[in-house]
Amino acid sequence: MSTESTDKLQALQAELAQLKAEHHEFIYAVTHDLIGSFRQIEGFSNIILKNHTDQFDSNLVHHFDMILTGTKKGKESLQALQVYSKTATADYIEVPISSDELIAEVQSALANIIKNCNAKISCNNTPDIIGDHAQLYSLFYHLIHNALHYQSADASPEIVITAIELDQHWQFSIQDNGIGFREKMADRLFTALKRGVTNKNYSGLGIGLTVARSVVQRHSGRIWATSVLDEGSTFNFTIKKGSSNE
Repeated sequence: MSTESTDKLQALQAELAQLKAEHHEFIYAVTHDLIGSFRQIEGFSNIILKNHTDQFDSNLVHHFDMILTGTKKGKESLQALQVYSKTATADYIEVPISSDELIAEVQSALANIIKNCNAKISCNNTPDIIGDHAQLYSLFYHLIHNALHYQSADASPEIVITAIELDQHWQFSIQDNGIGFREKMADRLFTALKRGVTNKNYSGLGIGLTVARSVVQRHSGRIWATSVLDEGSTFNFTIKKGSSNE
């Protein structure tokens, strides 16, 4: 590639990065304002209910409950989008990281859930990597939390974390014995506010995997998932060896 072509490519990449940053900043600003509006609706609805419930019939009380439920869901969705936009635009600081230690940190944060569901997590000799500690912590947190969360009620989670070495990347796999998902849902899993399950018994907003994808992309890797319904899922992702700026 000629010097001129290289310069043009770098200029286009810089412009694209700037547009992405502006897009996420816009998302953050809009969601911030909308959350304020939802809080007002929620606050005044509660005031009306508190002061005038005795004047309402059961239908009107039900309607107010629906307003508050919708407001709560809308506010939570906007807050989830804020988390995503922060992840995509946060400062990126590369440091050497022991992935064994990083995974141990995540397990410590999830200790109560792990204990309550009698989960077993296996992780042996995963490699030292280079990347942003906070973002990679978020990546492992969301993937391990999902593996613990999407389980049958009568099953104890079994999660196996492994890593293999590729030419320019490390490839991690997080395998579980959970409820799985239909293969046709694989692409939508990483889309904001979309989930791979329709069962309302499993709470969630569908933002964790979107954050995971954003983190992996910032580390010059890719993420994908495979699954067998009712048998479990495997989430795979790659992290570039060395600096992502190289």
